[in-house]
Amino acid sequence: MITAQGISSERRAPAESRPATENRPATERQSATERKSATERPASTQTPRLRSLDGLRGVAALIVVVHHSLLMIPALAAPYFNTRAHQDTGPLAWLMTYTPLHLLWEGEASVYVFFVLSGIVLTLPVLRSTRFSWRAYYPQRLVRLYLPVWAAIVFAVITITAVPRVGTGISEWLAHRPTLVTPARILRDSTLVNGAGSLASPLWSLQWEVIFSLALPVFVVLAVMFRRLLAVKVVLIIGVVLVSAAYGNLAAFYLSMFLIGTLIATEIDRLRTLGNRIDDARHPRLVWTVTFMTGLLLMNAYWLVMITDPPGWMLNGSRGFVLLGAVLVVFVAMAWSGARRVLEHRLLQWLGAVSFSLYLVHEPILIASAFVFGPSLVWAAIPVGIVVAFGVTIVFRRFVESPSHRLAQAVKRLLTPNGLKNPSRQPPVVSMTGSTVSG
Repeated sequence: MITAQGISSERRAPAESRPATENRPATERQSATERKSATERPASTQTPRLRSLDGLRGVAALIVVVHHSLLMIPALAAPYFNTRAHQDTGPLAWLMTYTPLHLLWEGEASVYVFFVLSGIVLTLPVLRSTRFSWRAYYPQRLVRLYLPVWAAIVFAVITITAVPRVGTGISEWLAHRPTLVTPARILRDSTLVNGAGSLASPLWSLQWEVIFSLALPVFVVLAVMFRRLLAVKVVLIIGVVLVSAAYGNLAAFYLSMFLIGTLIATEIDRLRTLGNRIDDARHPRLVWTVTFMTGLLLMNAYWLVMITDPPGWMLNGSRGFVLLGAVLVVFVAMAWSGARRVLEHRLLQWLGAVSFSLYLVHEPILIASAFVFGPSLVWAAIPVGIVVAFGVTIVFRRFVESPSHRLAQAVKRLLTPNGLKNPSRQPPVVSMTGSTVSG
């Protein structure tokens, strides 16, 4: 869902060297030195890309693919349709579902990460670019979102028509996939404003992406208001997250994720300062590891709570803790040098680059593979479907997503007022869907 373009960032110099720093590993001393030298550079070079968030998007997109792949297995799909399935599931399926192993295929939590990242990257250029133009932003944003989505809908229609979705013994998730293409479903998915996902379920998240994109000025105002009352705003947002999750108010719950991302972008300097303080602590690696593991544990909260057979409001409310865990993971990816080194690996950067295309096309391919092989050969359908999905992703990005990006850029240049245009090229800021929104 996201390209590997970076996110503008500045680094704050650390406090004066402390004796404890000299006893740290060379990599940690180097990190502190880099933070100090960053403040000595010219202002024009103090906005390097936070490439680690590109890698995080790539990881999240891959988890979504694994998520839909494993839902082709009946025992793993059952808990998504029956909250008491843990009472009679097999040992392997139980371990894969109700333990931290579920993090390897926790697709919903990955989408939460996407939403938070979108809040960050759409807000940063509004706050920091002197060349930002609302007149150019809206047409550019809509072009960049809708053209790939429309192409993905056409692809979904082709796969549904070419491979009939009929069979017995299939997982409950496969049984709930659409079997017919209707004009109403095409129209619903094409608009993305009145529900989506009729033909390709991943499109449901794009509905909220569009709503947030249109309401971005409101979110920015809410984030920048009362800067001195940051603690109060954080408490209020957490309260909205937990209450809306518990009572199933999806609009408030999902849009609060974008608001959290917007607030992170607004307070990114404070968060970077916090990260620097952790780096300067006595045992920074331990602090970062505990923070990261806490985030992962919270991201698995829904499934850990489910095995206690709680009331519905409590189980739904645990999704609020899943979101809080996702926020911690985003913070770690952004601020911890150890996490950044991993997430900036070439493979994860490539995954980030193709993630939007992968997100759009993978599900129809996986479903087609499942019905071609049948339930008895699901073990073969999964790897074949994943390989084909990546192949189609490369083609889709080359012939659909990249041209859409170029067209969106052309629209931005056309509509940006002359007074805000700058002939010099600067690294773009990219949203969760890969759309450039800077300048």
